[in-house]
Amino acid sequence: MVKRSLFQYGMAFLACLFLFAGSAFAQNWLVRTSYSNDAAVTIPDGVTIVKAEGWGGGGAGGYVSGGALNYQASGAGGGGAYAADIIPVTSGNAVSISVGIAGQNSSSSSSIKDGGNTVVTYGGTTYVLAAGGKSVTGTNNTTGAQGGQASDCTGKDGWKYSGGKGGNGYTGVCAGSGGAAADNCGNGGNGTNAYIGAINLSGGTPPSCTDALAGKGGNGRTGASGPTAGSTFGGGGSGVVSATLGYRQRTGGAGAKGGVRLTYIVFDVNDGTAPDPICSGSAFTFTPTGTIPTGATYTWTVVPNSNVTVTGNGTTPASNITVGSITNNTTSNQTVTFNCTASYTDSEYGFGTLTREFTVTVTVYGKLDGGTIAETQFVCQNQDIQTLTSVQDATGGQGNGSYQWWQKVHLDENNMYVNGAWAQIDGAIASVFTPELNGQRYFKREYKNDACGSVFSNELQITTVNPLDMGSFNFSPDTICSNISEPFTKHLEKPGHYSPGFDSDHEPSVYWQKSTDKGNTWTDLTNCVHPNLCYYEYDINIAPGEVTAGDDIWYRYAFKFAGCDSVPSNGIYKLHVKDIPDYSEQLKDLDITLWYGACDTTLQLPVLEPTPKSLVGPSAADFSNLTPGLHTFTWVVTDFCDIPQTYIQKVNVSYPECGGVLKDAYGNEYATVRIGCECWMAENLRTNAPDAVYYDEDPANEQFGMLYTWADAVGCNATPKETKSGATYVQGILPDEWAVPTMEQYSKLLQYFNTEELKSDEVGSWLPDNLGTNASGFNMKAGGFYDVTFQRMLGYADFWTAGTNPSDDTKAPVAEVRYDCDGTINCVLKQKMAKMSLRGVRVSPK
Repeated sequence: MVKRSLFQYGMAFLACLFLFAGSAFAQNWLVRTSYSNDAAVTIPDGVTIVKAEGWGGGGAGGYVSGGALNYQASGAGGGGAYAADIIPVTSGNAVSISVGIAGQNSSSSSSIKDGGNTVVTYGGTTYVLAAGGKSVTGTNNTTGAQGGQASDCTGKDGWKYSGGKGGNGYTGVCAGSGGAAADNCGNGGNGTNAYIGAINLSGGTPPSCTDALAGKGGNGRTGASGPTAGSTFGGGGSGVVSATLGYRQRTGGAGAKGGVRLTYIVFDVNDGTAPDPICSGSAFTFTPTGTIPTGATYTWTVVPNSNVTVTGNGTTPASNITVGSITNNTTSNQTVTFNCTASYTDSEYGFGTLTREFTVTVTVYGKLDGGTIAETQFVCQNQDIQTLTSVQDATGGQGNGSYQWWQKVHLDENNMYVNGAWAQIDGAIASVFTPELNGQRYFKREYKNDACGSVFSNELQITTVNPLDMGSFNFSPDTICSNISEPFTKHLEKPGHYSPGFDSDHEPSVYWQKSTDKGNTWTDLTNCVHPNLCYYEYDINIAPGEVTAGDDIWYRYAFKFAGCDSVPSNGIYKLHVKDIPDYSEQLKDLDITLWYGACDTTLQLPVLEPTPKSLVGPSAADFSNLTPGLHTFTWVVTDFCDIPQTYIQKVNVSYPECGGVLKDAYGNEYATVRIGCECWMAENLRTNAPDAVYYDEDPANEQFGMLYTWADAVGCNATPKETKSGATYVQGILPDEWAVPTMEQYSKLLQYFNTEELKSDEVGSWLPDNLGTNASGFNMKAGGFYDVTFQRMLGYADFWTAGTNPSDDTKAPVAEVRYDCDGTINCVLKQKMAKMSLRGVRVSPK
């Protein structure tokens, strides 16, 4: 089996002289090379048989020696023999050539040499031996020498021929001509015998052969003419004539050298050389390459491969194989092997029939398989379309391919979806795809392979009912009374459109429904399928006594598609059966505790829900500004069903607690007392301050407390604060939730008690003749004031207030009660540097 490329050799293999013999050398597969010297010829690639042809060397003419009047003539040399054979060879080995020498002659018998034998050997075996022609022996021998004899040759039977005999000389007249060498088609011609009158004798000629190489014999000459040599290959030399003028000793013409011609056919067909891989289903043509003789024939066979189907596997004896298609039945690459026997029959050179076997292997890409994509979907309202992805990946072809998604859809005149033309989806080139669509469409995925075209996956259908157009189902709610005397009717009508249907199997069912539990559960009223009359409308008809007060009835319609859940309308009609409202919770009894410092309530008339038809009861003035005590109100409520209800509401207003013991930051304890709606300290403040003073006679400060400058009493915390009622107050040095009283609050004390009742009845708290009764519990004591010295002790009771003096910032208002007063509490301005007593009134901070 030959494994070579194109003709990979040339004449450079030949180390010796070569000749072209005939037009056959125009064929690059036929090589004929001649050799006239010894050589070792290497067998080139693609050669298995060589035809070797040999010509023996030609013999030489005789030697003459005559006197001045005794002319002598000699005979001529014989021609070389021809022999040939076929040699089986192996590329890379050498054929050895030994070329027969040319015959030589002289006066010395030891120097006479016949034409040499030409020998061709290979691997130690002699395949061709072509005998050389004989040279003329002795002196003045007129007999021509014998040519090389076929019987003395080695070669194939029928391929051995004898050389021609040299011509005889004629003494004193002319020399004989040389014999010709034999050739591939016969014996060489004999040389011409000399005769009287001969002047120039023609040498023997070789047979007339195609691509002849045999040499002609040398021409015979007379007189002083010189001898002539035989021509290559293997011609015999002419005889010679002695003559006057110094030519009395002469040697005949030399024979020609032998030669070899090698002929071989280069038959080299590439094995395994194939085109690039092909795609499944493609046609295939392969033309063998190499050095192939013209006229070679081919027999092709395919090696079976169960994974591949081959149709039309070539013709015989075509030089190439043409296959209609090679189909790969798998998704992986497969190989297909074609065996071929190439034959060439030679009828000219004796090679017979030459054969070469070779194989061609073709790679077939896996067949394109678009794979399969996810199954058909019916997507209900408010469900997501599942991504279309591979159930089985696309395969085959050369390398990785790309994807393109396609869809087809058509909406006919009846708004029904039917099959339309397939169209590519712009930008959908990934292996997966999530459609966004309404209605019904078909999808498939194209797998595109650059080398092998494209193929499609299966087709699938996606039907969506999302979103439905439910129309505008808008009805204002209605309210009816449970004690109706006439039937209540209401006509409900569904809007006359929805999302288009898909086919007769996907028309919607329509349900009218009601709910009596505010939409938690729904009951079907009708179950109608288009085009039944009840499809579009529903009439509510409620008879007297059919409903109960307080009922809420909701109505709607719903669509149902195939196996999807019902899709409700986008609106609901609500019917409320009015109940007799119970307002007892909204008009319940109230216990109200006033804030500290608030003397009446800020209640507002109740706003009833649901709003009654009428409300009869106290006025706004009656219901607000309630002072402490029990208040009773009667309400008459009439609802929209004209049913009156009477409610008795009691409102108890009370003051916040005022009593017990008040402690300041130093642990001093104070009694408290309520006067009117105010809770007052019943003792003067004893809290220590930087500039506070007290009487020496009252070291524990328990009788009159301390006297403070305005800065210590009020200014230390004079930023206004806000109470729950929205009023402002100043805390000063007092504990939290206690305020410095205003002048108005001191004056308001007189609304409840006179000054005698406010003054303390303790001995030593006022001048003896000015003690009070302390009927109020206020226990006011005359601590006087301090201005450089203690002043008005037991005569005046002076208290800082929360007021200001806009005209003179160095003074502040003081509430003053004098021992000789006329029952009033005076407001006087005193220097802030003076020191006064301090009481507090309770507040409710915001």
